[in-house]
Amino acid sequence: MRTINIIGEINDKTIKDVLEKIFEIEKEDNKILKANSKMLLKTDHKELEDLTINITSVGGLVYGFNAIYDALSKLKCKVITRGFGLCASAGFWLMLAGDERYAGKNTRFLYHTLGYDNGYDMLQFHKERLETSEKLQKNLEKIIIEKTNITQDMLDEHIKDDWNIFFDEAVKLNVIQGEI
Repeated sequence: MRTINIIGEINDKTIKDVLEKIFEIEKEDNKILKANSKMLLKTDHKELEDLTINITSVGGLVYGFNAIYDALSKLKCKVITRGFGLCASAGFWLMLAGDERYAGKNTRFLYHTLGYDNGYDMLQFHKERLETSEKLQKNLEKIIIEKTNITQDMLDEHIKDDWNIFFDEAVKLNVIQGEI
């Protein structure tokens, strides 16, 4: 069984370690696919070993989430994400990278809009940062809406607060398909 554990903050080290593992898996699978040209679609890739990603995270860097999410989307194998305890912020978004998604009964998901450290920079910096953050937020919302039963109206309701989503609600919203 191929497994990647994302435990804790999604920081530079986590991003590096996870991407290296994903790239290894991609390389292995591409060798198998090259040897068998009949496997054209992802549904034909049954002999590729699934990848399970276990997530317990308070969140972290959005660019790291984007990098990991994009790398996972290139894989030919089935990706299964499993949430444990807390999948917050970027940890919540990473859960959505799974072709199948499961969680423990006591897992909490936390959604909030993007944030950034504003520091003491000049006004122009904040204007540029705001424009970039708004584009990133729209991209994240698009992923959530495409992968779940969460609507734009639901996301808009939580634009100024943290949205804690517990197991039963996560199943109803198709954040997860069921219990681990």
